[in-house]
Amino acid sequence: MKRLLNSTYTLLCCLVLALPAMAQGTNSFEIFENFDDASHFADGNDVPEGWHTEGTYAFSRMLGVDNGIMAYSGSYIFSTIGNSASATRNEKIYTPMMHLAAARPCTISFYLYAPGGTPSFVRNNKIVVNANTAQDDGATIACCGETEQKAYGEWTPCTFTFTPDTEGDYCFELELQTTLPSSGSVSLDDVCIEGEMPEGTGTDPEEPTLEPDPENEADALMPPYLESFDNENDNYTGDSYVPQHWFSTGSVPFITANVASLPAHTGTYYAIAPGDGTTTRDERLYTPFFMLEAGKEYTISAYVHIERGTTGITAALDITAGTQQEGDFHTSLLKIADHANDGWELVEAHFTPEKAGAYCFSFAVSCPEIMSGFIAIDDVLVTAKDLVLKPKADFRISHLYDLLTGDMVVYEGQAIELHNFSEYATDYEWSATGGNCTLSDTHAKNPTITFGESGKYTITLKASNSAGERTSVQEVAVDYVDYTKSGCGLTPTAADDAYYSREDLPAFNTDERDYITGPNHYYRRMAERMAFGEGTATEITNINVVLTHLNYKMTNSGRDEQFAAKFSVVVYGETDGMLDESKVFGRYDGTLSDALGTSGIGIGYGEPRDIIFPSPVTVTGPCYIALEFGDDVDISIQAPVAGRTYVGFQAVRHASKCTTLLACPTALPATSSAKAGQWTALENIDPTFTGYGLWLLAWVNTGKTVGIALNAAGNTVLAARSTADGIDVSGTESGKRVNVYNAAGQLVATTIAQGGSTHLKLGSNAHGTLLVSTTSGTVKVTRE
Repeated sequence: MKRLLNSTYTLLCCLVLALPAMAQGTNSFEIFENFDDASHFADGNDVPEGWHTEGTYAFSRMLGVDNGIMAYSGSYIFSTIGNSASATRNEKIYTPMMHLAAARPCTISFYLYAPGGTPSFVRNNKIVVNANTAQDDGATIACCGETEQKAYGEWTPCTFTFTPDTEGDYCFELELQTTLPSSGSVSLDDVCIEGEMPEGTGTDPEEPTLEPDPENEADALMPPYLESFDNENDNYTGDSYVPQHWFSTGSVPFITANVASLPAHTGTYYAIAPGDGTTTRDERLYTPFFMLEAGKEYTISAYVHIERGTTGITAALDITAGTQQEGDFHTSLLKIADHANDGWELVEAHFTPEKAGAYCFSFAVSCPEIMSGFIAIDDVLVTAKDLVLKPKADFRISHLYDLLTGDMVVYEGQAIELHNFSEYATDYEWSATGGNCTLSDTHAKNPTITFGESGKYTITLKASNSAGERTSVQEVAVDYVDYTKSGCGLTPTAADDAYYSREDLPAFNTDERDYITGPNHYYRRMAERMAFGEGTATEITNINVVLTHLNYKMTNSGRDEQFAAKFSVVVYGETDGMLDESKVFGRYDGTLSDALGTSGIGIGYGEPRDIIFPSPVTVTGPCYIALEFGDDVDISIQAPVAGRTYVGFQAVRHASKCTTLLACPTALPATSSAKAGQWTALENIDPTFTGYGLWLLAWVNTGKTVGIALNAAGNTVLAARSTADGIDVSGTESGKRVNVYNAAGQLVATTIAQGGSTHLKLGSNAHGTLLVSTTSGTVKVTRE
């Protein structure tokens, strides 16, 4: 086919390239139809183009699940319902007309599913296969054979052959026959016809050469070109829902937008064809014109998301090249059909123009069904070998935020990493204005920034390469912790993060109830990192989570056993940037029903749950708040009607792309890079969940740290250290006195401990060797 010769088709991520027929030799041909490609059904018809069906209950395209069966391949089948009124069936199928060579065999094969009526050994069907000169009952010239009249309770292959005596136009007729009424439905799938045409026929018609229009050159751009729909090209003029020089057509055209369930591949926005659920799909999004050289191969790539509709239907997406922003002037480069994906997938196609000039590309959506899902497109790139694209500047910050104000909460001396997601850049330059702040390295790819006071700051990244430079600017409202906060709600979730509640909570594919934020077949312990500052005592009084799913499995003794299943919230410390189980700052231990309740969750957002620690938990740096489900939480299913115990909490996907949710797996997917029994980021268990976290709110009080000393086992010990205005003492007991003596045995300070660590202020004359006495013993400290 000339189109195949002129364009190279490349499709990543195991997508399906659908062609109605493909040449097998000079004169041989194949017609293959599995009834899944929506483009084969014009104007909403339920019969493929070129085919014909007739009868009281004529065959038609339908979803296998709608007929109570699984399709032999794909999702759709060609089927007729059972006839309960008459023993004489009149349903017939006519294949497309074919021009066949004389004395050369033509074969039709298909898969048949016909389970029969009741009883099936009496009420069943057969199919008689005829060769016809027209799609008409009176045009039969030969009987090719028939299937055995019996019940076909599973998909069964059938093959028949016709050899014409003379060259001419022919088709196959499939005639359904039975002897009794109520003989059940009959379904076909994967119909394949192979034959030969006479010499000199069957070659594809020569496609006309695309003729560029000189009038389009005025607005044509020079590749390379990248469009992420976030106005990085400063090309949104306010008079269109798509960037300048782009063009969108259709009943419900493409627009620039986003939906909460699908964060952008990069940035915030993307182009989306939502559909309206009432009309067939005809949307088309045209790129700007580009000046292309003759004989040079160009690549157009994009990240696409194809959503499955409420009835399981997906629309087809066709990537084309042309000389006008009109469909009649375009040729197809790549077609994606019968495919849906959960996130973003990269697709690319190649185009080599025969003549130099202005060309554009398009993304064309088609589907005869009205309830197909939306299609989204992000990061469209047009380039060619050796072309250098201007860099894309992009960075994010992952930290803690005040629930009420949305401000980023920063502790004294805390170095916060700037996560650089720029593309194609070779050099970076950072700057920050607005107050007291310091960048660790203004030319590093991922520097850190330290704030010294509250305020609004502007952080700028300039990314550059040999083709030019681009900048990204973010304004950050900083709430600087000065040791006096109380009753503050802190969360790792930023305002631009995406929330996943009841209807769209992510789950592993092991089970539809294996939510990433609940007990599943991979883990029962998960933890969210809280970036509290070193040197500040942060007291956690209680936490809030949003419970999106809750169900208790019925057991032999009722649900009491699952109500009493173990559930804990544990606060762990951190060592070398990872959760350290030897450092336990505090915990809540209870049962599922105590913490989460005993009733299910209604539809919608979910229900908040407040978990209060028996006593406030004090930490002195980053920590991990872990939710741990006992082994007695039963997630197995012995009988489908019994269900299983399942729990799900609201999840978030961070705009920073940083994964804050950790888990300790007991089992792993085959492709996982994690190790069983070791805490790890969720993305190491399944890369699909990169950037996810648990929505968690910690209510805290902060005060100046007095230092908690821990031994190797993570237990608090008696210790003391000198500070600028006194001494920090660790290992004190609340309500007990702490005394400080000088070398002469004189009492220089005393106080009543309020917790596990205590700060004593000392006068300017309290120096040298000092003795600290508590109920746990006495330690020596030297103060300069």
